[in-house]
Amino acid sequence: MSDALTTTGPADPTAMPDPIQLFKETFDSFTKDDLGPYLLAGLGQFAVVVPVVLVLIFVLYFGMFAWIFGGFFAFAFVAAFGVELLGEDLGVMLGFVGMMLWYAAGFAGLLGISAAIGAGMAPMQASLSRRIAAYQREKKTLDFSAAFSDVGQDVVPVMIVALVVGMLVAVGAMFMYLPGLIAYALFGHAALLVALNRYSAFDALKTSAKSVMAHGSYYGMFWVLYFACAMVAAYIPIVGPMFLVAVHIRAHRHIFGDEVKA
Repeated sequence: MSDALTTTGPADPTAMPDPIQLFKETFDSFTKDDLGPYLLAGLGQFAVVVPVVLVLIFVLYFGMFAWIFGGFFAFAFVAAFGVELLGEDLGVMLGFVGMMLWYAAGFAGLLGISAAIGAGMAPMQASLSRRIAAYQREKKTLDFSAAFSDVGQDVVPVMIVALVVGMLVAVGAMFMYLPGLIAYALFGHAALLVALNRYSAFDALKTSAKSVMAHGSYYGMFWVLYFACAMVAAYIPIVGPMFLVAVHIRAHRHIFGDEVKA
């Protein structure tokens, strides 16, 4: 468990780290003696998150079909009512508009529910992040309980940030994905600013965006490497996602430190 960065103080904001070096350090730690602890922590999160997500997917799947069929009935009802009052052409048009509005409301609801699920899982991710940061400082062990050891800390700001960022990413993803990726990159450190530095939700979002806009070249390279690794990590259960979490926290500590905001 070796980590050259052990300070908890704020880093020099003008001295941005080398993105390639961040990934190399994290990869080296995983291939030496850190894989076991990260795997245990990932298994702890996996054991809780996966059953919950599977149940939610099942509920959303059948809920989506119920909403779709409901749209057909709504179309038929509004069209029949409109034909009686306005005539056939306007009645059918009114029914079609009603069905489109029904589906639009369902889609908006689906985005909201997805973001809410992410917000609900966020306290566990925050707990995991705190334990990983402490582990990287060689101050605490990393084990199966990491994702829920202090899940109750700063629950409200953690969930607010997750909900806001989740909604922005979901809406942005509707427009050829790129705006969603930009939103994720722009506010990518907000959750960690709350979890590790105990910022308020608003200050965390503002600070993350301000840092990205001030150091575009660093963040551009970091997020390109991150998203490229994410495409590979998606095929490596538990270890792949934990690698991404570890490199993200390592980068955060280099830039912001992980002390509590004064």
